[in-house]
Amino acid sequence: MITITNDGPRILQTNYFDTEHAVRGFLFASWNAGVLRLLVPDAQLDLVAEMQTGSSVVVTRGMLQGRDALEIMFDDGSDAPFAIHIGTEQTDRSLPDIDDGRAITVTAWRRTGLIGEWPGRYRTAASLPDMRPWRAH
Repeated sequence: MITITNDGPRILQTNYFDTEHAVRGFLFASWNAGVLRLLVPDAQLDLVAEMQTGSSVVVTRGMLQGRDALEIMFDDGSDAPFAIHIGTEQTDRSLPDIDDGRAITVTAWRRTGLIGEWPGRYRTAASLPDMRPWRAH
């Protein structure tokens, strides 16, 4: 079982980075205090450079290959922004009821702490990948 100790949107402590899922390289998403916190395991730290190219993040929930999933797109203004797709089973709780278009904050965490924070927007789509920038919504 993955445990996370929170201080509002901040993660104070988690055992995630020592779980089998983390060792296998699976990212994990945690919602708390209106913030989507993306936990990046040691094996995936090379993704951080790609994430940091984005100035904002668009989180889209939809169906991907027949399963409920999230697209987490780091919008850098290019035609090919970096995006991560994860199944909703890679989250710590049922996704909160969020209205389409709601402003959110997205943070990324590694074993040693916070590695990035972005303003974001949440939306739903019938299917993923979506990859539309927010301005095209």
